[in-house]
Amino acid sequence: MSIDIINKFCQIVSMRFLPPDPKHDAILNAAWDAVSAYGYRKTSMDDIAKGAGMSRPALYVHFKNKEAICRSLVARYFYNAICDVHEALNADGALEKRLLNAFLAQGGALAETLFTSAHGREILDVSTATCADLVADGELELTGVYARWVEEQSAAGAIKLLAKPDPTAKALVAALHGIKSSSGDFAEYQQQIDVFAKMTAAALSV
Repeated sequence: MSIDIINKFCQIVSMRFLPPDPKHDAILNAAWDAVSAYGYRKTSMDDIAKGAGMSRPALYVHFKNKEAICRSLVARYFYNAICDVHEALNADGALEKRLLNAFLAQGGALAETLFTSAHGREILDVSTATCADLVADGELELTGVYARWVEEQSAAGAIKLLAKPDPTAKALVAALHGIKSSSGDFAEYQQQIDVFAKMTAAALSV
């Protein structure tokens, strides 16, 4: 994985190589719960502070405003997605299962919230607008994870390629975005991801 990009996400969510800060995590978890329930615009710093079990002044010690919290949430999502996709692809087991786990890991908790929360579209729009740089870096690194895995697996003779690693990886990421955009609910999203994993495994199998 690209260390510079990973470090960028780690710095934003105060992860680095240190143990997680319980208060920091509590704030992000409370913010995610509040945004999922009320939407980004209606969620206040008071809502987040109350959910995290602290006062509003104490919350401001960690984050200067709601936008900073939003950026930290997006950074944490991409950090987890990048690490989880990498781990799933390189785990033991059948190709189809590894691909399915990677595709589901890429969606993460965000995918479920987008479909189950009445504010899913708002959350996605605000995240994209507020954190465009993080989204761009995250998407680039996710594509890189797939590209490096495809290249390594092809070199080892474990899969066959119909195109070069980079366009193959871009096609995978684009297809996953398409599935998320076109699915009507979370159950359909999961079903389509499962079908896509089967199709991809069949296409790549030696």
